[in-house]
Amino acid sequence: MLIDHSNSRVLEVLPSRDKQTLVAWLRAARDSGLLGVLEEVTTDMWDGYVEAVKEVFGPRVRITIDRPGSSTPINLSLTRARIHSRAVRLATMLEGNVGYVELFGFSQATARELQRAVDSLRTAGMRALVLDLRYNPGGLLDEGVSVAELFLDQGQAIVATRGRAPDANRVLSDRGAQRYTGMPLVVLVNGASASASEIVAGALQDHDRALVVGTTTYGKGLVQSVYPLSSQTGNEVVLKLTTARWFTPSGRSIQRTPQNRAAETVADARDPEEELSAAARDTADARRVYRSDAGRVMRGGGGIVPDLVVRPDSGVIAAREALTRALDSNVVRYTDAIAAFALDTRARRMVSSPLFAVTAAMREDFLARLRQRNVRLDEATLRTAWPFIEQQLGAQTARFTFGRTGEVRRLSGGGDPVLAEALRLAQAARSQSELLSLAAARNPAGETARAGQP
Repeated sequence: MLIDHSNSRVLEVLPSRDKQTLVAWLRAARDSGLLGVLEEVTTDMWDGYVEAVKEVFGPRVRITIDRPGSSTPINLSLTRARIHSRAVRLATMLEGNVGYVELFGFSQATARELQRAVDSLRTAGMRALVLDLRYNPGGLLDEGVSVAELFLDQGQAIVATRGRAPDANRVLSDRGAQRYTGMPLVVLVNGASASASEIVAGALQDHDRALVVGTTTYGKGLVQSVYPLSSQTGNEVVLKLTTARWFTPSGRSIQRTPQNRAAETVADARDPEEELSAAARDTADARRVYRSDAGRVMRGGGGIVPDLVVRPDSGVIAAREALTRALDSNVVRYTDAIAAFALDTRARRMVSSPLFAVTAAMREDFLARLRQRNVRLDEATLRTAWPFIEQQLGAQTARFTFGRTGEVRRLSGGGDPVLAEALRLAQAARSQSELLSLAAARNPAGETARAGQP
């Protein structure tokens, strides 16, 4: 959960996969709107609020929530407790008996949770798997290694560290037999996949065990050692030094090191779903050719470069940017209108499948809700922005009506071009080698693919 404050009130925002929407929400919330208020805490006690909600267990806390689609505030009394945040956010079956698992973070139980999810899907008839590591920031190294071990053979290298000190150089390898031999596997990544996510994706790619699809990962591959300088209670001082770097089994450095400040600025500012520009990746290591166990060409330069780079539809990008400019500070009202539309559509049982079409009547209904909230879009903006608005209406309504499973099923039909391409390839492949061959035929020159291309 993200926590922010505005206008003497406390704002809580659930994590969002859409970076632009989340940033716009936070900006708009500084001028209007809120999602949650703690009665006993004011903004003068900002640090106290964070502790009151997250760190003190047992005592009850009263919360008032303004929920999109609800005309009156909702009062709740909650008992604070420590909860386990599951790494497997969703495990479901898509068309063609292709399983989909969305993994977030690498905590102590991640490998065990993933194994249970995959076993359950295989029992239900899954023959291929899409493992989604997009927006996964990483976590514990041991769990990253354990996740890779589920799909690799005993003795295969997973990750190596290299540093100046002799004890900084080591190789971590698979310690047991592979659990899912022969099952076609696609791993999805983007610019927000980091650390342990990159270790997993890199190891599976190097050993030809997974087809990696999406955009180049973040490039976080430093090993840091902490040295205490003072142990005085309440005044501890430590020195944190970078002592080594992580490398994939083929020798690719996971750490991204731009050649200059300008390239670093461009890389840091990119949308995670957009690919790094050629200029931002122009380093000696990026020009070097690495090869997988089967001889497939892979590129260095930091991060994990996918086997198949899939970029968002340019029309949807233009639509999103036009809408963001037009809404300005009205993002909260716009999002409220989408939520109200989705809730009302569910209540009236207007759709029977997550793959429903957004009709002309639905369009007029939504535009009327915008006008009720004093949000007006001129005809030119509406023509440009409608593809993105339609996508949001469909996804939100599918989620409210059919749950996250329904939303993912809808997105796999084209709303999420990376998932759609991965699903298409996984459905067609009968083995991992065939999956890699299909991807190579789809992109023989290693060029960037854009959504919507044949």
